[in-house]
Amino acid sequence: MAYFTWVPQETRIKNLRDITDIPVLFDDNHTYLDEVNLYVQLRCRGRIELNQVSVGQIGIKRKGAKSILAICYRLTNFFSWLETETAHPMQGVMTLGDVEPWHINLMYREAMVGGFWTQEFWATGNQEPLNMATTIKMRIHEANTCMDFLYGEGLVPWKSITEPDLPSQQRSVAAAKDAYLNTIPHLLRIVPPPLKYNRRKDPSDWSPLTPVELRAIYRCIASTSIRFAMLLFLTTGLRLAEVVDNALVHGELMNLRAPGERHHRPKRDGHQYQLRYDLRDDKMIGVLPSPEMVFKPDAPLFIYYRIKGKGTKIRSIPVLTVLLRHMWRWFVSGRTDLLAAHSVESSPYFLLNERGSHLNEWNISYGLRKAKKTAEEDLATSIHLTPHVLRHTFARVFLEANILSAAENAGLDPKKLTLDQIEEFALGPLLSLKDLLGHALLKDTMTYLRQFVATWVGFQYLKVFAQALGETMDDLA
Repeated sequence: MAYFTWVPQETRIKNLRDITDIPVLFDDNHTYLDEVNLYVQLRCRGRIELNQVSVGQIGIKRKGAKSILAICYRLTNFFSWLETETAHPMQGVMTLGDVEPWHINLMYREAMVGGFWTQEFWATGNQEPLNMATTIKMRIHEANTCMDFLYGEGLVPWKSITEPDLPSQQRSVAAAKDAYLNTIPHLLRIVPPPLKYNRRKDPSDWSPLTPVELRAIYRCIASTSIRFAMLLFLTTGLRLAEVVDNALVHGELMNLRAPGERHHRPKRDGHQYQLRYDLRDDKMIGVLPSPEMVFKPDAPLFIYYRIKGKGTKIRSIPVLTVLLRHMWRWFVSGRTDLLAAHSVESSPYFLLNERGSHLNEWNISYGLRKAKKTAEEDLATSIHLTPHVLRHTFARVFLEANILSAAENAGLDPKKLTLDQIEEFALGPLLSLKDLLGHALLKDTMTYLRQFVATWVGFQYLKVFAQALGETMDDLA
């Protein structure tokens, strides 16, 4: 397998530090890849960008340490694929001079899309495709850019070979697939892959935070903005990114992206708008209700506003009017003082960090972690707290309150509800909760009902079991 390493510290030339700090690549036979390492040097020093064949001017910004590692990992993965005959049995072991565009754009790509060119497949036989946006596309672009550079600079002899027809290419892909499968023992192939547990998608083992824990955490939060963020999590069930991106100030100016794009962040060629609370204007999504709407004498208990959720999904969220009034009061007093202390004229974002800039996801997570540690010391207990746990707490409390309220209205004892009764009372709240949380499928929302059943009805079953077991133990005694 191809690999990369760094020049040892003691052998580095002082005046060439800019070059020797960049890793060097070797093939499976420990051979130094001269042409490829030239590309790596230029690429990591910012002289070549993805999908750019010619070398740029000196002075382009050098890549950071993480970007350099990413570039080297992509290239070593590609050259390891070239050296692996199983990946292309009809071509055999390939060298740089053998690479054609369809090898990269079809065979290499299909190996990753099909879940064959992954560590998971070689270890367990499970085909788990890699992420297209973050992994596959970047590897394909890097490999194409490298080969285009090598051919363009004459570092690799160009072979004027006519690209084979589509059936021949498909036969090569099929042969590679069979070769992959034949390398995996038969027992691994007939055993179904184990279901992977995703903690974020399955909150069944997360107990909602108690009122005592919530009050302790709230008291320990130093930043008013993070306090409001916590209250938004608890009262609306918003995700962390949704709170950060959808708290814009009515009346401020901001450069907005096109209506279909994900974030409301400034764009160089964007148009400047005056933000306003408008449920019909797609450019004003994420703008909090105006103070005129919030402080109306006949204002409703909840006021709806539109947000952008995962991807470009848009949904309406009800926010407590009382909470909005507290936020606007702080806007007039505390937020204005915060901006003035850092010589900031204005900001289109409602929630600000300690430096008067946009409150980001890291600020919220870090602030909650600090409050969690202090609250654990005060309560002398362990607390599991993340922004997503606050979202789970909202969902669980919403569902439980509606089920128990429906039971009381029906004249039933909430402590003695059967499973059928719970499912009957939960149907309406589940559909509402699905829309509030922005779930695409009802099965995702059902996890909260299963958690409620496990803790509410399951305790009754345990009491019956304990009583029966106690009688048996008495007989044995």
